Amino acid sequence: MSEGVARHDEQPGIARSVGQAIGIVWQAIRTPVAAPVVEVSRRSETVQQGGVTLRRTTIDEVVVDQPHRMNPTN
Repeated sequence: MSEGVARHDEQPGIARSVGQAIGIVWQAIRTPVAAPVVEVSRRSETVQQGGVTLRRTTIDEVVVDQPHRMNPTN
């Protein structure tokens, strides 16, 4: 086996681990944050008929749009 290729049972080198960590942080920085969602109310209606249960759940949410930010890569 060549010296530059790591075997599957060996731990990755420090350079690979640091590069992977930087890649994960870089992706997190570039990923847009989802708009905050606030659950206002939750209602559940249940009807039982014989061996059948019918359940309807309604969730009311408020989604707050963030002002548009300029993408630093543009």
